[in-house]
Amino acid sequence: MSRIRQLIDTQLSGMQRLAVLVLLAILLRLILMPFFLHMDLLSEFKRVNYAVENLSFYPGFNRIITFWIECAFYSITQLFVVNGELLLFLPDPLHSTSTTTQHFIFAGDPHIFRHLFIFKIPYLVFDLLSAWLIWQYFKSSTWRNVALLLWLFNPVTIYASYVFGRFEIISIFFLIATALSLKQHRVLVAALSFGLALNCREVNIIYVPAFLLALYHFLAHSQISKTRIFLAFTVVVSLWQLPQIIETLTGAAPLFSGPTKVVDIDRGITALTASKFAGVYPFFLLFGIAAFVLLARVSNETYLAHEAFVVAGASTIGAFFVTGFHSAHYFAWIMPFLVLLLYQREGLLLPILALIACWFSFWMLNPEGAYFTPLLATPIHESLFGWGNFAQVYQGYFRGHALLDVANIRTLIFTFSVACLIVIAVRALSLSAPVSEKQ
Repeated sequence: MSRIRQLIDTQLSGMQRLAVLVLLAILLRLILMPFFLHMDLLSEFKRVNYAVENLSFYPGFNRIITFWIECAFYSITQLFVVNGELLLFLPDPLHSTSTTTQHFIFAGDPHIFRHLFIFKIPYLVFDLLSAWLIWQYFKSSTWRNVALLLWLFNPVTIYASYVFGRFEIISIFFLIATALSLKQHRVLVAALSFGLALNCREVNIIYVPAFLLALYHFLAHSQISKTRIFLAFTVVVSLWQLPQIIETLTGAAPLFSGPTKVVDIDRGITALTASKFAGVYPFFLLFGIAAFVLLARVSNETYLAHEAFVVAGASTIGAFFVTGFHSAHYFAWIMPFLVLLLYQREGLLLPILALIACWFSFWMLNPEGAYFTPLLATPIHESLFGWGNFAQVYQGYFRGHALLDVANIRTLIFTFSVACLIVIAVRALSLSAPVSEKQ
């Protein structure tokens, strides 16, 4: 191993070493793709298969862009799916969540590894495209290589995409594209990217104030015409209402849910509290807390538009995780903002790495919640090889020590993660933090 390391150090340039690390990151993803299954992944592709087979592509929920992208990839890769009519059979589209029996049938099929690899191809593509956008975003920054490697090797998005098998990376791609477009003063492209992001994941609505702050920067400094600002705003609003527009203009019936109501005015404020996403809405308030600092810095051009979007977005989603990690794959939502925060900022890398370590440690001690298992990540197999999991091993060593109990350690880890979030927020919002390039 030492001889290999010495050969790399002496024979390869800096860019060549970076290329080797990028290839290793891709190889890691390719290795993970066939070997992990969560029931949600099976449910998702039963819906995708149903839509492709019936040539009906209106799912009826507010992540329509994600669904269309998955359908586009599956339309090509379904040629390699074996027994899809049995394994992905969906008798009733209004009840599309997989049952335990269906899960066992799929997991027991001899072609499972091929199918898992095929299902995760769109996530791999958008993961690598996100890495390319980050590389472009950091074009003039000394943190370029660090940001790229942080993205490629962070366990959070790797877990969300290739272990849990969720579509978070597609939404993340459009958010990164929004930040890059704002940096390049391509406000209409930014609006298009952000509007698409709103239709990739429901939670992205909390970034609307951050995007409006970026538009305010262009308006305050007369960098973009008022007409283009208005057009950008119109694009975002129109795309936000896309499901409602589709239903109104085409009369399309939702495949997997009831009629869409983007904004429910009939029940007033109770519509917000009754929503299953009601827990997210209070985090709009964080933007109000940060707005005084952000608006002052935007007004005097300390922050540029893209920096304001990233800082405001990071502050908003960061507040969501102050109350808990929630589901393990949700933490992928904060990762693009953590990486982009490194742009010409000092003192953020260490707390970001510590925060990621907290997330990893917390879920290693809570494997039932994260489905960390040696091979198939399912709610059923606690351990495929009978080795147990890290939490069981830890408890075996420290059984009888109340202070070192797993629950207590998880609480301490989460408390430390909140401290990391606070440090990141303070340093990102501090008046002496970023040194922006003037364009």
